[in-house]
Amino acid sequence: MNAIEKIENYKKKVIESETKKLKDAYTEAKACYNDTGYDRYYNKMEKIEKELDELEGYASRDQAISDAINEKTKLKAEIDKIKKDLSNKLFYLIADLPDCAEARNLKEYIENNL
Repeated sequence: MNAIEKIENYKKKVIESETKKLKDAYTEAKACYNDTGYDRYYNKMEKIEKELDELEGYASRDQAISDAINEKTKLKAEIDKIKKDLSNKLFYLIADLPDCAEARNLKEYIENNL
């Protein structure tokens, strides 16, 4: 497991832990509000709801970033495979061409750009 994976796992654990704490605090505040009807418990519930929404937004954004990085890695691997296939096919096509300046220029271009 590399360092990035360790960091991502740690972030996930912290987010889950904080979400659980906030949900427990919300449940407690709601129970107190239902028992007493005091506005301070209602205000506490509102504050906790905002924090939960913010935390869930961060978690979903973090997941979207992770998904984008995975997709980018897959696409890069696919592009590299296509480049290699194209380079191999062009190598054999150029080998069949007569030796001339255009063929050499094409071969140099392919070597430099693929």
